[in-house]
Amino acid sequence: MGEKPVYLFNDGDGSGEYLLNWWRALEEDKGERALLRRALGPDEVSLTPAYVRLLFGLKAKGHHVNQKKLAIIAGLVSHIERETDASLAASMAEPKAGGSGARVSGLRFRKLLAVKDAEDLYQLMLRTIRMLDKTASLYDLAKSIYWWNERTRREWAYDYYSRATDEK
Repeated sequence: MGEKPVYLFNDGDGSGEYLLNWWRALEEDKGERALLRRALGPDEVSLTPAYVRLLFGLKAKGHHVNQKKLAIIAGLVSHIERETDASLAASMAEPKAGGSGARVSGLRFRKLLAVKDAEDLYQLMLRTIRMLDKTASLYDLAKSIYWWNERTRREWAYDYYSRATDEK
C-alpha cells in the first residue's frame, strides 16, 4: 500500500511554514513578486517561475497539491506586504483607521461568503487584501482558500460578526 497523501494547510503539516519562507524569499526578488502581482488570475500565476518553485517544493515534501488553488494562494499572497497572526475574518471586521465601521463592509463580506468556488474568490480577495492595507495572515489566507467550503464560510461568519457587531 502507498503512503497516505499529506494535504496542504493542515495544522502541523509544514506547508504553512514552507509558504511563509517562500513569501519571504519574494521580498528578496522584486522581479518575481512583480510578475506574480501582474498576473490577472490563477492561470497566469501558474506560468511564473516563483509559483513553479512553490509547487514543486511542496510536492518534494510529499504534499498532495491542488494546483489551481495553490496558484490562487500564490497570486494573493504576493500582494501581502505585512504578515499578522489575526485571522482574515477578524482583520476584515477591525474598524477602519479613524472610523467605527469594519474595514470590509457587511455587504462586501456577504459577497465573499456567497462565493462557492475558490477560483471565483481571486478578484474579490485581491480587493479585500488592499482594503486590509496589504496586511494579512498568510496561513489563514492559504488555509481558507485551499479548503474553501461551507465550514470555512461558517467559521468566517462567526469570526467576522462576533467582532463587527454593527455590520449587517
